[in-house]
Amino acid sequence: MNAGNVPHDTVDGMRVRRILCVVALVVCVPSTPVDAIAWSDETLAASAPGYVVSVHYGKGRPRAANQICSGMLIDPEWVLTAAHCYDDIDGEPTAVRLAGNVVRRVTDVHVPAAYRKFPTDTAYINGPDIALLRLNRLVTEVTPVLLARPGDPDTVGTARVYGYGLNQRGENTGRIGARQVVLETGDWAKRIYPFRPTRHISAWGEQRLDDVTTRADGAACEGDSGGPLVLDTPDGEVAIGLVSYGLDCYQAAPSIYTKISRFLPWIERVTNRSRETETSART
Repeated sequence: MNAGNVPHDTVDGMRVRRILCVVALVVCVPSTPVDAIAWSDETLAASAPGYVVSVHYGKGRPRAANQICSGMLIDPEWVLTAAHCYDDIDGEPTAVRLAGNVVRRVTDVHVPAAYRKFPTDTAYINGPDIALLRLNRLVTEVTPVLLARPGDPDTVGTARVYGYGLNQRGENTGRIGARQVVLETGDWAKRIYPFRPTRHISAWGEQRLDDVTTRADGAACEGDSGGPLVLDTPDGEVAIGLVSYGLDCYQAAPSIYTKISRFLPWIERVTNRSRETETSART
């Protein structure tokens, strides 16, 4: 992957990559499909849930060339993604695409006020990297994902990450990728990033190179920003995080996720307030 095409910022002397793709790509699909997420697991990708969305910009129909981020449907009218998804483009996300080629236009973008208090080049690290996209029509074809509540576990065990970003070859195939990742307490992340346990979750992928050797990597890649990090629970899949930032996806370093439970009050406040405003306008 050409690092010159990857957005980076310098924080504490280290080049940190926002997991975002804003360049138009023309790619050839490999003979053996390798989709989004670095070293995506084809079995997991084939059974990926319908609530995972690709986020696009521009007036044309959503396609790989205008895909900037990933996200998740959390309500028939709302998609959750990363706030930095439109820092580097002219305008805001304009459409989302779900499983079955279900497309909705984005009518409103909501970002926590605290995110705006930081310079664009570090807001995704220092501020709350989370955003809500309101859709022009309800999505009835797909069941939204459940969101983690405060106190839910997010530092032990394994989880899955989904996204529509680049694969480890730097290709955007327009197909969903998935990967099992290992959650960690943040001890490793703190040695690399300005990691905040109250706001972030750290997780890494594990590649098996042969019968005895494994290699760690970040798993999430450019264009996967906003994609869900999910755990299996007795109630079904629960989204505990969304992809935020990390080093290059193939490097031995964890990816960092915005902790959803930390911002649940904000999510509920925005979505409920919008419904109440609309109800008042109709009465």
